[in-house]
Amino acid sequence: MINGASIFKALLKHNLQGSYEWQNYDDFSKFLALLIGQNTKWQNTQKALKNVEISISNSINKLALIDVKELAELIKASGFYNTKAKKISDLAKAIVNDFSSFDDFINNASFDWIMDIKGIGFDTALMLSNFLLKKPIFVVNSNAKRFLELLGYEFNNYEEAIDIIASGLDDEYFYKALNTQDLSYIYMIFAASIDNLMQNHYKNKQFDEIGLKVLKELE
Repeated sequence: MINGASIFKALLKHNLQGSYEWQNYDDFSKFLALLIGQNTKWQNTQKALKNVEISISNSINKLALIDVKELAELIKASGFYNTKAKKISDLAKAIVNDFSSFDDFINNASFDWIMDIKGIGFDTALMLSNFLLKKPIFVVNSNAKRFLELLGYEFNNYEEAIDIIASGLDDEYFYKALNTQDLSYIYMIFAASIDNLMQNHYKNKQFDEIGLKVLKELE
């Protein structure tokens, strides 16, 4: 039976282990990059990120106080900047109000807390929970959903997709293969590997030779 474990094993077998550009950033820069970088190219994310970092000196308190219009101008290169600026500002204010520091937020925030922030959608909450807070929650993005659909799965919501694709990942095989004891890291690298497959080996609604080899593994 195809599940998350069999998919990830097939991706690793064909050297499709993925990674993210922001993986080694400090937590605050990662926080900004994740929010700024949605639906935009990495080069544009970097430009916007640099502008914000210079302006607020990587301070969550300064980020909470900056005018939303000013913030929107700083991240203009990233696209959808007005919506993103409002989301970032609201989240920063909530962090300052509910936690003693940004580190306190990192260590103690929950998925449900993030979901309670106005303007934060389910996909953003998933992303922040796994990539930033290091919780074992799988990030089902458009690439993951599309890949599941190509495998013949049908689902009505994120939760159903997560149940399918996250199954079987708490396995010694992956801890050894990725040299980690962190299940959240396994989830992150799996998501990055699916992104790698779909972005680099699926063009014009067709898989290339490598993509077809992965599908063959899953027959």
